[in-house]
Amino acid sequence: MQLFEDEDSRGYICIDCLDDSLLKSMFSNQPNKPCRVCQHSEYPAVRVQRLVTSLLRVIPERFAHVQITQGEQSGQSLAQVVECVIACPGTALSEEMAAMLIEHDGSFFHEGASYCRIPGELDTASDRSVFLANRWQSIADELTHRQRFFNDRAQTFFAKLFEEATQAIRQSLFDRNPAVTTLLKQGKQLYRARRFDHDTDFTNFQKDPGLHLGAPPKQRAGDNRMNCAGISLFYAAQDIATSIAEIRPSVGDRIALARFRTTRPLKLFDFTGLDRPREHQRVSDFSSNYEERRILQALLNDLHRLIARPVRRDSSHYIVTQAMAEYLNHKHEEAFDGIKFSSSQNAGGVNIVLFAERAESSGQAVAEWEPVFPVAFDDRLCQHQVKAVQYQGDW
Repeated sequence: MQLFEDEDSRGYICIDCLDDSLLKSMFSNQPNKPCRVCQHSEYPAVRVQRLVTSLLRVIPERFAHVQITQGEQSGQSLAQVVECVIACPGTALSEEMAAMLIEHDGSFFHEGASYCRIPGELDTASDRSVFLANRWQSIADELTHRQRFFNDRAQTFFAKLFEEATQAIRQSLFDRNPAVTTLLKQGKQLYRARRFDHDTDFTNFQKDPGLHLGAPPKQRAGDNRMNCAGISLFYAAQDIATSIAEIRPSVGDRIALARFRTTRPLKLFDFTGLDRPREHQRVSDFSSNYEERRILQALLNDLHRLIARPVRRDSSHYIVTQAMAEYLNHKHEEAFDGIKFSSSQNAGGVNIVLFAERAESSGQAVAEWEPVFPVAFDDRLCQHQVKAVQYQGDW
């Protein structure tokens, strides 16, 4: 429907001046026209009237009037709202577009009014952390008690969650790389520990350390944080203390410690990156899933804590982290070789979980396939005995 008689009379705004990814995508097929903001004509441009037509629908969905109390007025002017929604700040054109909105719909848009965003579920939650934890727990309950395999809801949830995560960048002047991607160089040292009781056990370990202290064969792989029984993953730590702490030894236990090294460069999904300052892709007001994306971006602030928290081995909490790791391993569009997350047993320690090499690349039939990992024993095997274990709590 044409709302304005002469749609060319107000000129154009090029997509380079609109810092909104959805608007850029919507109008990327438009012809190049002189832009009223930057005065250039080398980018696709949208008619100002067409943009105003979209704002007539979007602004009332996202914003409400602010009541004036005791002569004081807060909130944003209509021109400021326009700047915010189209992500084109600092331009006089927003005042003109605000006047066009008022001209067409004087009931919602009128001069001198103030506006604020309509609060969503996340904004009205009495306890933000509890609200977000419940979102995560709902997926855990779905997988635990309703449908564990072929669960479309869980897969869709992980797809949207990790899309938000992988689009985020590090908030640093000197590092604008993806916030949740870490590259391990070939030759990176990793550590694995194992309890043993007798000298003969350690003697056997020495005969083939890679076999005895490497990842278990698929037939012996038990339930763990990132894998269910029968699926072998390579769990390791970046330092000796963490590798020992992760097997939760008691005083007097004897520990065999092996050092491994990576055999090729590896790309990890780095949950520790969620604890550092990061910038997310802007959530467009024109997005049909605006509120859902805001919730997912907020959930990422707590996700590392949720997946790394200590749990009992028989806890159903493992089910959701197992499904999450399997999604990253097999379903996520961007391929990862493993996962990096903080240790719950040793403050400051970091754990690494590596996925097995793909069956297709191993040259074996899937039925005959045994998990092979991109690591090799690094010619160091030693033994230690636990002298003390320290506990901390709120007692």
